[in-house]
Amino acid sequence: MQFLKDAPDDRYLLHKVVVVMGLFGGLRRDEMVKLTVDDIEDKGCVIIVKIKKTKTGEAKSFTIVEEKKLVL
Repeated sequence: MQFLKDAPDDRYLLHKVVVVMGLFGGLRRDEMVKLTVDDIEDKGCVIIVKIKKTKTGEAKSFTIVEEKKLVL
């Protein structure tokens, strides 16, 4: 989490995206490679990611919520 918050985006943005998608989204390498822009929907403070082609054959999805909007 410290890396995601503190690392400068101009240098590490791609790394941050891979971490968020891979770790928090639970994506396999193959699922990341098959991911397209059409699979990602930006709703402002929420991003919806839909994975259509998975190893198990069942589609899955996850959301990325802006930290400031997150209510626990």
